[in-house]
Amino acid sequence: MTEKEKTKLASTEKRKADESEPVKDLKKAKLETKALKAKRPGFTDERYHETSYYIENGLRKVYPYYFTFTTFTKGRWVGEKILDVFAREFRAHPAEEYERCIKAGTLTVNYDKVPTDYRLKHNDLLANIVHR
Repeated sequence: MTEKEKTKLASTEKRKADESEPVKDLKKAKLETKALKAKRPGFTDERYHETSYYIENGLRKVYPYYFTFTTFTKGRWVGEKILDVFAREFRAHPAEEYERCIKAGTLTVNYDKVPTDYRLKHNDLLANIVHR
């Protein structure tokens, strides 16, 4: 056997652990699944009872309701117009829809109605009321 073949054979063999090194327990700690499930928001009986619903044709349907999305002004939004921010960051609706909401007063800043050319300031509270 040539030297090249010996090195090739040696590199394909599994490396054995030295007896001088302490053996580490590599098993992951088992997590309590019940504890993890309890921490997840939205999966408790209390959450299901807070909305009212009705049964129609064997299906559970939720009565329509209003929901308010709130967020504080992000650093990258400071100094920009509110309409530009909503059109760019929240693409669920077209810019015309956000403009209509601002004019109607359902999209507010610090719970006050603002014009469409309002420039966002640091720590402004933005609230958007939607019908679901």
